Amino acid sequence: MGLLDKFKGSSVNSKGVNFADLGEYQEALECFDKAVKLDSERFEAWYNRASALLNLERYEEALESFDKSLELNSKDAMSWFKKGITLGELGKQKEALESYNESLKWDSENYEVWYNKGVTLVILGESQEALKCFKEASELNPNDPKSWYNYGLTLSNFERYHEALECYNNALNIDVNYFKSWYNKGNIFKDLEKFEEAIKCYDEVLKLNPEHIGAWGNKGVAFNGLKRHSKALKCFNQVLKIDSNDIKGWYYKGYTLAKLGKEQEAIKCFDKALKIDPDYEDAKKAKEELLSPM
Repeated sequence: MGLLDKFKGSSVNSKGVNFADLGEYQEALECFDKAVKLDSERFEAWYNRASALLNLERYEEALESFDKSLELNSKDAMSWFKKGITLGELGKQKEALESYNESLKWDSENYEVWYNKGVTLVILGESQEALKCFKEASELNPNDPKSWYNYGLTLSNFERYHEALECYNNALNIDVNYFKSWYNKGNIFKDLEKFEEAIKCYDEVLKLNPEHIGAWGNKGVAFNGLKRHSKALKCFNQVLKIDSNDIKGWYYKGYTLAKLGKEQEAIKCFDKALKIDPDYEDAKKAKEELLSPM
């Protein structure tokens, strides 16, 4: 391979990078294809080709190109990182985890790698190890709301609610519109039976996402916890307006109607739930209790 081919390869690779920066990944890929043909030993061209394929969701091809880039430079942290992302998209979580570990071996300061490693560990059921990763990610980049959110979510799974609330608050201090943090903050307050605080959080979710079924449903549960059943009923009606097949919506509407003394209407709601799932035990039990003689 002559110097002219190497020069042409470098030029067309740079052109591809410009296309990629504009989000024009198909055009970028065409350039990187030419670049690797002109200079098959150019690590950057294989890495860029793999990245374009990843953005085009052509994961198997992307994986092959990341492997080629790593043959040429096995110490490149970003190649290992993006290979991990690609493997995750292919459902190969254990292999993805190995790639993230390799990436961190060469660059332990990339918070995104720690974050993705944490997500992968959660998928693999290793939440305790995931906690360490989200903690590391949030320390490396304290301004990333998703790291704080996932740190809080994982803490919640261990019922470490006060620490989780701190994480959600940190996420919201960075981005007040991060509605997932409002929602899960509300869920903690609901579980702690702090229903007024929970309702305020769900209201924030619904300002940002008016059709969030979980927020409407849990807001209804919180109103029931306060024995404000008429307000709860409005929430469950809203759930069913959004999705008429929401089984919990029918169950909780029935539960609320029973609390309001409207037993026949409640039974109809339990029947709706049982039509969706004949084995739904909560609805079966609630209906039986209403039908059983006093």
